[in-house]
Amino acid sequence: MLSFTFISETAKAPTQDWANHEVAKFHYFNPNGLIAQKRKLDKAIDDLIDAGRAMGGAAFAYGSLNYYYTDRLIHLAGLRRVDSSTLRIIISGFKDELRKAEAFIAEKSV
Repeated sequence: MLSFTFISETAKAPTQDWANHEVAKFHYFNPNGLIAQKRKLDKAIDDLIDAGRAMGGAAFAYGSLNYYYTDRLIHLAGLRRVDSSTLRIIISGFKDELRKAEAFIAEKSV
């Protein structure tokens, strides 16, 4: 079992030998995890809205008010046992949402 400090601070990415609950914790607590990536994109979308380059609904579609996968990942990070297929589905969906947000930001930043 890996230490929480290693998972949340030191690790750059999860590896295949990590337990599912460790992967969930990585993505929740680590600055290289999905939650940290989402927070950066949320800030960029908020800045676009504040600058008038995007409508307020962008926060619901792509930004800080689009929190389904965030909530699901936080829930998994709190569990002792995490189902593999559930974790894969949540991570895959989360990454897809991040790609959509990145594309939106790139489109509106031009």
